[in-house]
Parts: sequence; structure tokens; C-alpha cells
Amino acid sequence: MNDMNITLQYLINEAFTKGAGKEIFGKNKKNREEAAEKLTAWFSSYYGGTHDEAAKENILGLSVSLLKKNKDEFTANISQGIRIYTRDKYPVVRRIEHLVKHLNSKYEFGLDLIFLEQLKTRDGYDRLLKILKYLHSGSHTREELSKTFGISERALSDDLNTLKDGFEFMGTTMKISELERGSNTYSSLIHPIFLALNTAEIYALTIGLKLLAKDTIFSDELNRIGDHIYGQLSDFARSMVDKHAVTEKLKFGQEAKRKFLNSNEFVKQDRPFSYYLKDTTPCKVIFLSEGLPKELSGTLHLAPEGSERLRKVSLVTREEELVLDIEQILNIRKL
Repeated sequence: MNDMNITLQYLINEAFTKGAGKEIFGKNKKNREEAAEKLTAWFSSYYGGTHDEAAKENILGLSVSLLKKNKDEFTANISQGIRIYTRDKYPVVRRIEHLVKHLNSKYEFGLDLIFLEQLKTRDGYDRLLKILKYLHSGSHTREELSKTFGISERALSDDLNTLKDGFEFMGTTMKISELERGSNTYSSLIHPIFLALNTAEIYALTIGLKLLAKDTIFSDELNRIGDHIYGQLSDFARSMVDKHAVTEKLKFGQEAKRKFLNSNEFVKQDRPFSYYLKDTTPCKVIFLSEGLPKELSGTLHLAPEGSERLRKVSLVTREEELVLDIEQILNIRKL
């Protein structure tokens, strides 16, 4: 076919239904046609962003020779469209990347892929974090994940392998469990939260958190959270915290790698108060009573209101309810 007669619409269909399209988007013809249709719809709605409505109307009918002649304008308008796209950009960028590679290999466009790689990386990270949050709500199959995030099985496999190997973001490594046998589902105990803070909030969530947590039922957990926040700070923010921390004799963990502590590891600690306070999981509590160790089974709850409330827990058994000072408690174990 003469270049003058080959339109962008034809190029999109060609890129997805032939050659490398089968390798990347799967052998299922319907899936590849659907990917081509989605990219066609994107060009019709977003190409050129908001500054050039005429570009959207004409783009799919432009010939390969005109596109090649005006390739800088072509990539600039693609970038504008991606910027105003409010949903998950990664699937769109991945389809555009495939189209650009096709134009480069078959029609010698010579387009630079750097502008797409930056967007793909950023939104790839965003989706990995969203997958972690989604899996935190319960077990989900590959099909559910693929449909929810609008990505192919191949792209999903890459994401899941990344999460299983260990995904590092802002210095913290997070991993998900292997596929659950018999159920074909994935799940995660991780719920990532990353905060944009002003300096007053940084002060409150580092120094303030450690001071408030001292000698309370939340001491270990809040100290660890304070260390995680400190580890994400800029040099300027750390210097601000360090200046105050020296005065208050506070210490912050500065380990190079911060590992996510899942519930299974967390519950192995001697006194994981937060784990048992968040729900009514039965547990065995060993505590000092009149100087001697005593053992009771029941559920833990926040102590009644009072000035010392965060230094105590309420242990509810079948027969009674005891309010214990945290210093009395030697060990807590799951039944």
C-alpha cells in the first residue's frame, strides 16, 4: 500500500493485529482488536490535549508521510493528551509505546521513546501501589485484577512478579504472597500510605509521635512509623528533626533498607498490642499478678477512659474483665 494511503487508523490496527502485537498483547485476536480500539478512542478524545480540538478530528485520517514529516508535532500532541488523561495512564502509555515502536521499526520514524518511558515508569509505580491496596481488601484472581486495572494478562504477570520479588518505593520494600493454592487468588497484608507533609506536620509525625507513644500500648508501632517517616525525609527536613531530637534525646532508625513488617511477623513479638486491639482475636496473656506470672485467655480491648488509658489494656475472659498495666504484661500469644 502506498504511504499516501496509509492512515494512522490503519497503522494502529496493523501494529496490534500483526507481528509484535501478538507477542505483546497475546494471541487472542479479540483482545488485540480491543487494544487497538481503545487506542483509537484515545486519539479521538485526547490527542493534542485541550489546546487543539482540530487535531483530534483529523489525526486518525492523516497519512504516514504527513505524520513522519511532522513527527515532532505528533509526539508533542501525544504528550499533551497524556497529561490531561485523568485515569490510569500506564495502559495508554503502553499502547502508544507499542505503536511508536511499530512506526520506528517498519516506517523508520526515528521517534525517541524517552518521553513515554518516564510516564510509564511513574504510572507503573502508581498502579503497583494501587494493586497492593486492592489486594489488602481481600483475595482476588488474575482475571479480577486484569479487569480492575485495565491491563493485559501479560502486563499483570509483570506487575505480580515485581510485587512477589519485592517492590521498593521511597526506601521501603514491600512483597506479596505467592498464589494461594486451590483458590488461584492473590492477597496482601500491605496497605501503603505515603504522605505529603508541611514542616509542622513533619514535626508532629516524628518528634510528636515518639513523645506521645512513649510508655504506651502503641509504643513499638508508633516508633517504627516515626522511623519510616524519618527515612523518607529530605536532608533539610531531617536536619530540622535532628536539631530537636537531640534536645529531647530521641533516636530515629536510619537503616538503609526499611522492610514492611507483615502481620505474621508482627504477631511474633512479645507484646504486639495493636494486633490484638484492632479486632477480637482470642489470645493468651501472661502477666504478673502480685509478683508471680499468671496466664489467662481472652480478648484485648482499649482500657476505660482515664488519664492512664494508653498505658493499660482491658483483658476480657469468660469469667471476668481485668484492667492491666502494660508493665505487668510479659507475653501475648495467639490461641
